[in-house]
Amino acid sequence: MTDDEQATKDAAAPGANASKARPEVTGGIEALIPPEWFSDRANSSIWMRIHTCLFTPLDAVTDAFAQWEHGAHALPLGAPTMLAIGTVRDFKAPVQAVDIYSQVSGQVVVALNVSEKVLPDAIFVFLATPFAVDGVIGKEAAAKRHLDLVAALICAHTGRNFMWDCIFEGEMSAQDGKMSVPGEGNKMPQPIAGPFLGKQNGMDVAEIAQRLKDTPEPKKGRIQLALRLLNGAMRENEGFLEYWTALEVVCDGKTNRIKDRIAQIYRVKSQQDAGRLSGLTALSVWRGEYVHKGIAPKLTTDVERYLELLFLDLLRYELGLTPRGHAGGMQQAKGYDLSPLGLADNRTEEQRAARRAMEDMARSQGVSTDTKTQ
Repeated sequence: MTDDEQATKDAAAPGANASKARPEVTGGIEALIPPEWFSDRANSSIWMRIHTCLFTPLDAVTDAFAQWEHGAHALPLGAPTMLAIGTVRDFKAPVQAVDIYSQVSGQVVVALNVSEKVLPDAIFVFLATPFAVDGVIGKEAAAKRHLDLVAALICAHTGRNFMWDCIFEGEMSAQDGKMSVPGEGNKMPQPIAGPFLGKQNGMDVAEIAQRLKDTPEPKKGRIQLALRLLNGAMRENEGFLEYWTALEVVCDGKTNRIKDRIAQIYRVKSQQDAGRLSGLTALSVWRGEYVHKGIAPKLTTDVERYLELLFLDLLRYELGLTPRGHAGGMQQAKGYDLSPLGLADNRTEEQRAARRAMEDMARSQGVSTDTKTQ
């Protein structure tokens, strides 16, 4: 992209003059990057989000923004932050779409489609933080978490309309403004997660649907909510809290209620044993660390599938249907690793060898393998 294509105009930051003296920035958005962020801009970049800003005229937005006593860069939130407001001229943002589908043969295809769109002459909020710093590559997850934190704090005060929709997120070169979209953000499918299309599953789906139809309110509404939460969890990249909430909602209670239900389903004598034998004790520790310490658990594909089956066990119990022992069956099945929950690792030797090879390759490339997939 040329400087002309990326030229920004009417950019404002806290502490700037009011709208009559609003500066026009010549060049790309990279011109707004604070000079103290990098010593070597050629080998540095920022992680940036571009949000639309609704309902308020540009003059009013920048006038108000200029009165803030501090800029986002001064917020002690763990990393430097750039926050700017303005319009753009002939700005082209890359757009990436990942389509994952199966051919008629069942062969999975991952299709990457990259294009670009020209942003209109509209009001945008630019939120960014350093990514690659003087040749040291940044961590995408950490950059996203930081921008989430900043956006939440600001929008809790301003309302979401200040940063309504994120129309771009990605990396921008600090030297020439070249932009790239993130390479991750989609769960990659694992064969071990199905589909499981046995006849019994089809019968169980119909049985649950009919029983739910006949369930009176408010219980019916609660179980429907639990199902929607589960669906959301399955489609999130970090869906642990949604999974946990779905378990609580379907049982109409917290950890001890879930343990009690598991004890009854599997005929275990005590809640303590039920928690240990089902992995719920480990899950409740994860929940505590997440909610109270901000430590998000790393869910493997196997653990996610186990949570789905644990939900099914609890759902059938709540609807008064015959137990299927879904979660218990997975604990005994070959090919699954539930050791993160303190349960069995039943992977085959071939699976273990493949995992070791992947980890060795990742280490040689300086990439972490602590991810959702395995």
